[in-house]
Amino acid sequence: MADGSVAVKEQVESTNVAKGIQRNTVINLMGSVLPTALSLITLPLYLHKIGEIRFGVLSIVWLILGYFDVFDMGVSRATSNQFARLHGASGKTRQEVFWTATTLNALFGLVGGAALYALAAPIMGHYFKMPQDMRAEVVSCLPWLGLAVPLTTISGVFVGVLEGSERFATVNTIEVLGTILFRLFPLAVAYIHGPELSWLIISAFMARVVSVIPLFICAAITVPLKGIAGPARAWIKPLFSYGGWVTINNVLFPVFVSLDRFLIGSAVDAAAVTVYSVPYNFVHRFQTLPAALARTLFPRLSGLLPREAMELAGKSVRALAIMTLPIMVAATVLMYPFLSLWISPEFARRASAVGEVLVLGVWLSSLAFIPYTLLQGQGRPRAVAFIHLAEAPFFVAAIWLGVRAGGVLGAAWVMSGRDLIDALLFLALSGLLPTVARRLAGAAAWLLLALVLVRVGGGASVTTQILGAVLTIASTIWAVRMEPALKELLIRLKVRFIGGVA
Repeated sequence: MADGSVAVKEQVESTNVAKGIQRNTVINLMGSVLPTALSLITLPLYLHKIGEIRFGVLSIVWLILGYFDVFDMGVSRATSNQFARLHGASGKTRQEVFWTATTLNALFGLVGGAALYALAAPIMGHYFKMPQDMRAEVVSCLPWLGLAVPLTTISGVFVGVLEGSERFATVNTIEVLGTILFRLFPLAVAYIHGPELSWLIISAFMARVVSVIPLFICAAITVPLKGIAGPARAWIKPLFSYGGWVTINNVLFPVFVSLDRFLIGSAVDAAAVTVYSVPYNFVHRFQTLPAALARTLFPRLSGLLPREAMELAGKSVRALAIMTLPIMVAATVLMYPFLSLWISPEFARRASAVGEVLVLGVWLSSLAFIPYTLLQGQGRPRAVAFIHLAEAPFFVAAIWLGVRAGGVLGAAWVMSGRDLIDALLFLALSGLLPTVARRLAGAAAWLLLALVLVRVGGGASVTTQILGAVLTIASTIWAVRMEPALKELLIRLKVRFIGGVA
């Protein structure tokens, strides 16, 4: 009877954990889907109002600003990891972690803002090809861009507190509202005042200021804070040691995800950046589910024993690979018609091949989210850093050659190749590869078949679209047979739909 009671208790706990992960993943997913929908709606409006060249320049500005997020120094991630482990800790300990992290990131952010102010002008002035009047508009806004860096690093600590405490509903609500402001403020200014970049940049900065205030209030309640204090010396080393290895990833990650557009802007022109960036940004929206799941799993994996964490991560990788496959196959097949309707047939002719190739890489990199999260959650950020350090010189050489030899399409192929290597390395180092290899190989075959179909037949061909529809249906049937969780999800949706109709 005792053994039976223990088994029932363990089963109940396992069910509760699964429900908690599902609930938080859905919350994180909605927090990503809503901004994505807003982006899809506003992007054509931006292109119509400010033009391809000006939008390309603005994209480069956001890339530069995003790179200076590296001055977070990994402290936000370290804060989340610590708060995931401090559920039963005293209020004094939690306050010490909060104020230490906030102080560190405020100092790092100020240094980063000063560095951006000093470096952005020569970078924009001599590296990128753009009209001289647009360059002047951007340079005039450098003080605002510099102030945005400490604002971002400090808000990262607030997000780390909320995520480590698994308050995903709160943090996502605030972030969604912040994204809405960030997208709509500049667009409204463009329509009211005109497309001058300086006004767009300043309005985006003000939107970010507004969104940080509720983040601080909610983090203060979560800790909870009893007053204002300085950093605690005992917590500087743990936060900085963990964050130091995360910083290496933060330094290299922007290079991995933005060097392609920098080189395109340098070797080709700003319009080519738009041709590449639009499908790139669209395709990477399909990472919302993997990112939501990884975000949910991080505090869980931080608090589990190694064996339990590996078991949970393995199940997550297998389910993720199969459940996202039909979507990726459909995205590959429908890239040309979607871009034709969304932007224009002429734009689709130039950009669809880029999107089709990038879909494969996005699917592979999505799978790498889980082992990446497992390694960091289990206190192994050093392993993640070593992988990125080893990859960096080869990637820089490859992407340079890719852009020079093949332009935007060459960049897309190099990015997808790096995503493949990244996924294999992370899965192998985390110990998950042997348990997921066969499942991933089968899924990858379907996606490669879709890519071959559209590249050989042409995305605009009616025959290609018919065969693509058949391939999408066939891959969906295979996915349902391979992954019970997907089958259960479809059954629940069917029951709810029939019930709603009745």
